[in-house]
Amino acid sequence: AMDNVVAIENRLRVKVHDEAIQVMRPGTALAVTFLRNSGSGILEAQEFLGKPWASREEMEFVAAAWRLAYAEAKSQGWLRPMQVRSV
Repeated sequence: AMDNVVAIENRLRVKVHDEAIQVMRPGTALAVTFLRNSGSGILEAQEFLGKPWASREEMEFVAAAWRLAYAEAKSQGWLRPMQVRSV
């Protein structure tokens, strides 16, 4: 399954708009937007597939889109490093 996600990544397009990252697959209706949450330093999905179930193709798209959006957010300096607390 991870091989499929990597193969799908190669066919996706990433666009950065202000504090949003949009990932889409050209020629299809597959698209998802991730927003920068500057208060918490995390990336949040603004919209998802819009239905309670998804096909395998859609789920592989979402996984690939998240990986690309996360990498882009990291390169933009949007994400805060995780802090580990000792107990």
